Amino acid sequence: HVTEGAEATGAGKLAIKIDLPLAKPSATHIDGEYSFAGNRLKLTGAVPVLNQLSGKLAFTERDVRAPQLTADVLGGSARLAIAGSDGRTHIAAQGTADLGQLRVEFPKAAMAKRVTGTTDWQLAIDASGEASTGTLESSLRGASIDLPPPLAKLASDTVPLRLERRIA
Repeated sequence: HVTEGAEATGAGKLAIKIDLPLAKPSATHIDGEYSFAGNRLKLTGAVPVLNQLSGKLAFTERDVRAPQLTADVLGGSARLAIAGSDGRTHIAAQGTADLGQLRVEFPKAAMAKRVTGTTDWQLAIDASGEASTGTLESSLRGASIDLPPPLAKLASDTVPLRLERRIA
């Protein structure tokens, strides 16, 4: 699960209603909402820290919804939306990133030392059961890449980037 090993700090507000019929526990109904109030969320793996996470996450025993979350990610602002039901979860996010923050988040990544500037990004993640797919896209406009040709890039150039990852 994506939340396994996650660390969260900060204040928030939880409202929850649980209907637990004693004669039929299988008919239990949960209806809740968690309001993030400038939280910090660190997931495991190659996911940057979400700082100043704000917005509402609503949930029942069957689904989860967070259509309007905001956060600071890699030194830029981001908007996130989460929708999940029946064992499937979709996460969509977009924002800007200060690429110098890659060196802070991923100090062992050699490529991070060669990338500077600020650029846009869009992310889509679909997960169900043990399988997930993720797509990261960017125009790389505003990003400079200090590598030999043909991999070098000026900040003024637009070079579309699309990274896909599938985990089964």
